[in-house]
Amino acid sequence: MEKYGLRDFVLEVGVISPVKNQLGLIEALYDLPVPLVFIGQPVAAMPEYAEMCRQRGAQRGNVIFIDRMPHEELPGIYALAAVHALPSWRETPGLASLEAAAAGCRIVTTSIGSTYDYFGDHAWYCYPDDYPSMRRAVEAALQTPPSPTLRQHVLNQFTWQRAGEATLRSYQIALRQV
Repeated sequence: MEKYGLRDFVLEVGVISPVKNQLGLIEALYDLPVPLVFIGQPVAAMPEYAEMCRQRGAQRGNVIFIDRMPHEELPGIYALAAVHALPSWRETPGLASLEAAAAGCRIVTTSIGSTYDYFGDHAWYCYPDDYPSMRRAVEAALQTPPSPTLRQHVLNQFTWQRAGEATLRSYQIALRQV
């Protein structure tokens, strides 16, 4: 983001789709003077949604859309962002939110789904159909220093290493029962 001269922006990484609710985030933060950055490609079946997001973002100003970003560059982008926001209509926790938290970014995510099971009290929650709730969550996250506790929680619980170990244990248990 240094090429854009940005730090302390609100970031959303993920496919550009109504489910991920980028348009809702633009609307909720329409007059908040913080840059918005969206990284992700539009869903092929819904190019009109991406176009609506781009048009509304252009009207708001200070909105950047990046279609492609090499995955190895994302940790640095997450570290530059003030907040990673994912006000989705459904989310499992969102791999992007886990990656952002591991990089030390504050997290705003949907109240819908199992996100609380992953982030607990370390994140801010909002409803995807409630713009004031989105705005309050983002503003609260922006006003709070980054939490090393969230980063440690994610690094201790939700890494590919931990997932692999749990999968191996499950296979070992299953094989003992055969």
